[in-house]
Amino acid sequence: MLAMDKSELFVPLLVVLELIWVLESVYEISRNEILDVLRDLLLLPVLKFEQPGILQKFIRSAK
Repeated sequence: MLAMDKSELFVPLLVVLELIWVLESVYEISRNEILDVLRDLLLLPVLKFEQPGILQKFIRSAK
């Protein structure tokens, strides 16, 4: 059995913005779907987002 590493992965704000842009403009995924998934990702303890409060405000205001 493999031991699980308890480290966190840091997600810069710029990466989130680029991800939103690519998913929306290139893959034509709806903004609501992107925001729903992003909201779920913010809840994952393994991901440490830069400026999570700003991201939460963005999700609420962008819908």
